[in-house]
Amino acid sequence: MANKLFLVTSMKKIKNFSSTCKKVQIPLKEIKIIEKCVRSKSGKVYIVGGAVRDLILNNNNNFQADLVVDIEMPNLLICLKQNNIKYIPLGIKFGSIIVIINSIRIDVTIMRSDVSSDGRWAKVEFTKNIKLDSQRRDFSFNSIYCDTNGYLYDPNDGVNDLISGYVRFIGDINKRVNEDFLRIIRFYRFSIYYADSFNNKIIKILVKYHKNLKSLSFERKFDEIRKILNYENLHQKLVKKSVVNDLKKLFEKSFDIKFNFNNFDKFCELEHKLDCIDFERRLKYLMRNSNNIRKFSGKINKKLRKRLLNRIKKFNLDQKSLNKLLYKNDKSFIEDNILIQCAEKKIPYDQLVKAKLLIKNHKRKKFPLRGDDLVKLGFDRSKVIGNVLKNTERWWIKNNFSKNKRSCLDFAIKYLP
Repeated sequence: MANKLFLVTSMKKIKNFSSTCKKVQIPLKEIKIIEKCVRSKSGKVYIVGGAVRDLILNNNNNFQADLVVDIEMPNLLICLKQNNIKYIPLGIKFGSIIVIINSIRIDVTIMRSDVSSDGRWAKVEFTKNIKLDSQRRDFSFNSIYCDTNGYLYDPNDGVNDLISGYVRFIGDINKRVNEDFLRIIRFYRFSIYYADSFNNKIIKILVKYHKNLKSLSFERKFDEIRKILNYENLHQKLVKKSVVNDLKKLFEKSFDIKFNFNNFDKFCELEHKLDCIDFERRLKYLMRNSNNIRKFSGKINKKLRKRLLNRIKKFNLDQKSLNKLLYKNDKSFIEDNILIQCAEKKIPYDQLVKAKLLIKNHKRKKFPLRGDDLVKLGFDRSKVIGNVLKNTERWWIKNNFSKNKRSCLDFAIKYLP
């Protein structure tokens, strides 16, 4: 954390608050519109979560600006309606909604205190007390509140923990984990983001609860793992073998399949160097030797499933060969293959860079013939047309897509009975 520039004054106020909000992409204008609305009900608005961490550390991890308000949900909805502000009642039974202003989506949550929890969902009740609201949060630096003037409210000394890179649970670790087992994965994620390494004492406690990860929904776990793999400087953290081993155990317990972390640090470093960090490709790298991809892929969208199942294979990197591959395959599939093979030293770096540029600039060719064109030549509408089209298309590809429609027709006509 030594290289970070911290923007907090001794009285816990963000320096140059408005300009820092612009830098870390916090929609202060829209937040103040919500604040003006909430004030009509004598309420206050605070920014919380990742956006506050970014404000303090003066960096941008693209965290959404989440808000908490100290008015009850009915009053919040009334004032939004009175001011013609759109909202989506998603999560309303848990005290949270999504407000939309100028096409910007902002999560707004009422201040709450936990009444009970089953390890997945908490029963909550409204409170106006920041201290009580903060005590239901997981880590100290996630309980820092920032008003719209940049003043910080820090009931659990989270600012100091954030600056020192200490991921500290609020209260008893066992109690907090039992409230929501997702906090196990979140501890790993925040340690990757803010600490130099994992706290072994805390890891030993969390490992005892790994078996409970299976009770969480796939979507919640997947979202947290995505955030870990998307971290820009992940390669730097993976230099430590202990971090790699701990992450491997976490991933495998979360999804009940094997992950291959060999050379993963080199792969992440390669992506970082080329400025092409891609969560899906990193996941594919980790699953490249897994026999259980189909078991895993049944729970993800079709596009990602297809990408994960696409085989890693070696091919020539000249323009003609790449053109053939790109005609039948998505660009991402080809890039996945060459980056993974480069990380495994099967492809030289200079060839990778050249091929990546060819892929980026490639414009997919369109086969110039259709079935109707063959009918005009005298072909009957039958399966024969399909076979003739396929044969002509193969010939067209073999000639590096250079033949025009007239040439393709001249080739096809020889198949006339």
